[in-house]
Amino acid sequence: MKDWNYGINSLYKTGHISLEEAPWYVFAIACVVEWICDHMPAIPLPDDPIKDEDGNNTTLKAYYGELNHLWHDKVDDPVFQWAEKQKRTVVIDFPYEKLREIFYEKDKNFFGEEEKIAQEIEEKEE
Repeated sequence: MKDWNYGINSLYKTGHISLEEAPWYVFAIACVVEWICDHMPAIPLPDDPIKDEDGNNTTLKAYYGELNHLWHDKVDDPVFQWAEKQKRTVVIDFPYEKLREIFYEKDKNFFGEEEKIAQEIEEKEE
């Protein structure tokens, strides 16, 4: 399966088009796990004792807070990392203005938000 996408940087006016290629099930697994992560409710975790990554004593609630954070750390992120390793990715640098010309009508909100962020950064730097 192949997935085309593009990315832009409105501050530096750069962009790229990329092609990701992997077996269909890699995309499907990653999509399902990400959907669950995006829609999982913020259920508070109990104060059960655990050890953190450094071996310090803590609790589930203090370390992760809510179930969705635990899911992201223990399931979503490892699946994402696995899926990325399965993909063959080709990235082609592309002029920002050309990407804007091609994709603006379809993604007006995206370009508007990105350009607003770039403008705010430029104003802070002045």
